[in-house]
Amino acid sequence: MGYGEAVFGTVNDRFPVVETTSGKVRGIGRNGIALFRGIPYGKSVEGDGRFLPAGKAEPWEGILDCTQNGPTAIQLGTAGGELPDYFTAGEPDRFGVRNGNDRSGEEKTDLPCVRSENCLVAGVMTPGLDQSARPVLVYIHGGGFATGSGVLMNGADTFVKEQDIVVVYLHHRLNVFGYLYLGAFDKKYESSGMTGILDLVLGLQWVKDNIAAFGGNPDQVTILGESGGAMKICHLLNMPVAKDLFRYAIVESGSGKVGADNREEATDNARKFLANLGITEKELNRLKNFSSQEILRAAEPFLHSFRPVPDDIYLKTQKVPMFAYEDCARLKTVLVGSSEDEMASFMTEEDRAPVTEENLAVRLQQALSASRLGTVPEDKYEIGKITQIVDTFRRVTGQTDPVQIYWNVISLKGSLGSGAYYHAMERAVVGGAPVYAYYNALDVPDTIDTSKSYAWHVSDLALQFRIVRYGFCENASRVQSNAWAAFVRTGNPSIPGMEWPRYTSESQQIVRVDRECRVTSDYRRELLRAFE
Repeated sequence: MGYGEAVFGTVNDRFPVVETTSGKVRGIGRNGIALFRGIPYGKSVEGDGRFLPAGKAEPWEGILDCTQNGPTAIQLGTAGGELPDYFTAGEPDRFGVRNGNDRSGEEKTDLPCVRSENCLVAGVMTPGLDQSARPVLVYIHGGGFATGSGVLMNGADTFVKEQDIVVVYLHHRLNVFGYLYLGAFDKKYESSGMTGILDLVLGLQWVKDNIAAFGGNPDQVTILGESGGAMKICHLLNMPVAKDLFRYAIVESGSGKVGADNREEATDNARKFLANLGITEKELNRLKNFSSQEILRAAEPFLHSFRPVPDDIYLKTQKVPMFAYEDCARLKTVLVGSSEDEMASFMTEEDRAPVTEENLAVRLQQALSASRLGTVPEDKYEIGKITQIVDTFRRVTGQTDPVQIYWNVISLKGSLGSGAYYHAMERAVVGGAPVYAYYNALDVPDTIDTSKSYAWHVSDLALQFRIVRYGFCENASRVQSNAWAAFVRTGNPSIPGMEWPRYTSESQQIVRVDRECRVTSDYRRELLRAFE
């Protein structure tokens, strides 16, 4: 018996109680694991605390009930309130999203996910509440900087029991609440464009101070994020204030360069926001009087424009942004990757129109000029050039299906697909701690049209945590979860039967994740050169 077998899990109490630095919390025991949800790690960020860095959670008396999902951040859309069937493996009750628990722990349906400004809460899943000092994996959810929640980790039971690892997730402020930059108007708010990221720093400090009580090792913490969560991790890596709060980082489908000077744009957004509220930049003291919904509505026209604004206190501004420019970033071992068909998750109705051999070049020409990819104007990609790109993709990947070629091409051209390659290469060239790289090519059914399959954006995340909806994904899920857990334990994702080489600028070896996972040369380099 050992890692990869569900043999861990020693929690016998139906309602285990743990004492944190702020007070006692009650969770739920579930088949040998303990799950705690909605544990406060920060104090109120409403009223006078709005748009400012948060302080530690206030202490409480008695035992705080943490058997239900805690609040998610204020946001638009359904993110955080529902999970597609693929991400629940057909068992939504495990996640407390469409079903939840009442105060007695009995199942109760139709319990909504509450959204609140006071969303600074943690979830913890552990296979044991003893003093075993297990490795800890902290999940930082995606959704860009605007939406999302961490409730996916409520279903990581199998991963926890197979790997003897403590899993944590941190809810934090998003969109206008986390990244409204008011520093141009009042020095008091000089870090207001960073508060969402500073919430995560505070959360990681909570983990360091408290995780031992949940059976974890505070000196053996790895952070993992996909999509927007990966972008947040890229920021945390470059923040000296966070350097002692984690050892390793896993950056998935969201590698982004950090430190860009976006204060001018951020200030312009702030002025528009204040105008929508009907106040001026000299009336910031009135911000505390508006309701959270009034704040959200005022920011709605440009809600997805809010992102971290370097304040030169916690994060330095860079004239030339990089993935890792601080020593604290270069000295962290990183596992980085992306998926082959990232953009298939963002299909428009136009994308869903049939792609054929006859119209492939024209369809690609249209897609490559789309602003959502951040690519060059259409006239840069004439049909002849498109044909050359397609020929290269076919030769290198062996792919013949025009639909798959379409998604392969636009996904690698977009930043979600190519960012991981450039991130790994930068680290390999600059030097420092090891970097390991992967490329997910496992096609799984689309969440809308299950007759179509792609290696779509974040489709690999559920598999890494052993949430498996389709039987053919089982092998890839086992390989990834074992490798990711090995990385959390040792900083090296090698597992029995698969020695995972360090990524270097010379060898450029990656692991290709598919029904069968294998080490291969990084063919993305040749594919990206086809665009040049």
